[in-house]
Amino acid sequence: MKNKLKQYQSAIRQGLSTRAMARVLNLPTMTAYDIVKKIKNQGNLTHGNTGRQNRKPRPDKQQVLDAAAQYEGFGISHICELLTSRDGITVNRKTLRRWLNRPKTCKTPKQRQKHQCMACFGELLQIDGSFHNWFDDKKSCLINIVDDATVVSELHFDEQETIKSACRCLALV
Repeated sequence: MKNKLKQYQSAIRQGLSTRAMARVLNLPTMTAYDIVKKIKNQGNLTHGNTGRQNRKPRPDKQQVLDAAAQYEGFGISHICELLTSRDGITVNRKTLRRWLNRPKTCKTPKQRQKHQCMACFGELLQIDGSFHNWFDDKKSCLINIVDDATVVSELHFDEQETIKSACRCLALV
């Protein structure tokens, strides 16, 4: 920004018109007009919000904190609801969290435990069926049986996914 300010000031000192300055510095004409006006009035290019406070301070902040202290142990959302219903104080949930210096809590997902494989063949069989047009237009079911211990898989085609078709497939294993 300092280099640009020097470029703008040198263009103004050279007596260039605003349009010429815009062409030389590759700026839109209106932007050049605004820059020249700001430099002539203020002497620099500071933003209009420089030095201003981000938020207006809330005058009843201490009153809100005192009222929230009686609900210690509750969550932020619950405290906001209680303040509104019981005390008649409306405060944003995020504002209250910031004032109470509480970090946002998020639940971590539970880690899945890895399945322990069975020791012997046939102790645990996983059976699943998949309907599809396997053979042209005729819809049939592919039944898959997987043994947990050995990971041996047996596939069998049948018309439906029923107990009878599962037993026929098991007879093949």
